[in-house]
Amino acid sequence: MSQPVRHAIARWTVAALLTIAVAYPLSYAPYVRYRQTQPISMQSRLFGGPGETHVFGPIDWLIDTTPLRKPLFLWARVWGVESDFEFARMQRLWGRG
Repeated sequence: MSQPVRHAIARWTVAALLTIAVAYPLSYAPYVRYRQTQPISMQSRLFGGPGETHVFGPIDWLIDTTPLRKPLFLWARVWGVESDFEFARMQRLWGRG
């Protein structure tokens, strides 16, 4: 494989990873907003019940333990779900003891 091809593959790989690293956390608030439109019976299946992990578990960790809480809460406010984020965070904190 030639050097320019390797550089192109490396650039695309880095671009894809950066896109995922940004899009994944930013998709949490729209997901919560979408979840609100679902019937109650569907909501627990989409989000995970008490004690269950869900696809956004790592984002919950970012909210709870890193300085990204503030920007993620601001993004949640844009989507109208900031109170849902705060409620979920408080539930997680109370659940830890």
